[in-house]
Amino acid sequence: MSNEIITRIREKTSYRSFLDLLEEEAAELIKASCKVKRAAFESDNPTPIEFAEARANLIEEAEDVCIVLMALGILPKRKEIRNHPKWERWDRRLKEMHGKGEQEDEM
Repeated sequence: MSNEIITRIREKTSYRSFLDLLEEEAAELIKASCKVKRAAFESDNPTPIEFAEARANLIEEAEDVCIVLMALGILPKRKEIRNHPKWERWDRRLKEMHGKGEQEDEM
């Protein structure tokens, strides 16, 4: 994708329209995630689609969200994502959770 095309899209699309689109794409991503869970795990409400199709749709919807974030100019760079403090918080929570489980097993 050329910067020219992205610039042209940014010039012709309002900020509000981008936010509307982001909401729509985020909702579709959530729906796709739900379908993956229903396809991958036993459910009282199974989906007729197979796991591979559900996962492919999840990837497509994630890409759509990233495209809108890129159009808004707020898609983080890969390095920023890799070095984000959330990873440390997530890891700490997992250690705390698993640490508790190990202590309970010992009692």
